[in-house]
Amino acid sequence: MVMTVLMTRRRQAKRTAASTAELQALRTDLGQCARALPASASGLVRIEQQLRSVGDRQDQLELRPGGERSYAHAIRMVQKGAGVDELVASCGNHRGEAELLLRVHGMAQAG
Repeated sequence: MVMTVLMTRRRQAKRTAASTAELQALRTDLGQCARALPASASGLVRIEQQLRSVGDRQDQLELRPGGERSYAHAIRMVQKGAGVDELVASCGNHRGEAELLLRVHGMAQAG
């Protein structure tokens, strides 16, 4: 009977030692994760800011009807004699852009 009790206590002592070692390893892992978290969070903030910036730029580009194609079309219209008001109405250019296109590409036609 005494032998059985001693063997049971030894097994329990081994299990306790193994559990203690496992708990210490988990604490170490948790500490490493806690130290890495601030760097990960700041990286996520930077990525989020870049994503917002790209989204804003995309929104601005999408607001321009036709993008680059509208300039090419506007230049062709100027070369055919279109005026500022026609460029604004047809191509969606701002008045200043239309005037500049007319000056630059209208001069090429006149010169």
